[in-house]
Amino acid sequence: MPDAISGRLRGAFRDLASSIVLRDIDRLWEGEGFTHGFYDEVGGQRVSLWRAYEAGVRWSDADHVRRVLRVYEVVLSDHADPATQERLKVALQRDGYRYGADHRIVSAAPAAAPLSGLSALRSAEGIEEAFNRIALLIDGDPRGVGRTPQRA
Repeated sequence: MPDAISGRLRGAFRDLASSIVLRDIDRLWEGEGFTHGFYDEVGGQRVSLWRAYEAGVRWSDADHVRRVLRVYEVVLSDHADPATQERLKVALQRDGYRYGADHRIVSAAPAAAPLSGLSALRSAEGIEEAFNRIALLIDGDPRGVGRTPQRA
């Protein structure tokens, strides 16, 4: 499965790391269950620490992506000025997400959309990808995940 959060979007949030104190970076990521390993301070201590946490993320894993999005929610609400918030909202939209008035990031895709490529469900990889897609949709519209698509 391709990464659910593009490198471009990750970079946009990483750019904010230089304005967040180290202990807050630790709290953001550790609060969502991520740990970091050794980090090289190339590009500054804060950005390097942020990168060290990113290195532990499985970007195609729905659970990891949900937890990263919760990190991003706090960054948007607590660490971004209004102009930066607007820029990041556009970046989120490009990746198929939206940032709502409730300060949550959810999938912008319609929850009741049928899975495409049903023939891929014959392989373990195809089944895993389908479950990951469903898991990502749950945050956007949990009631809609179980709905049957309307037929014309």
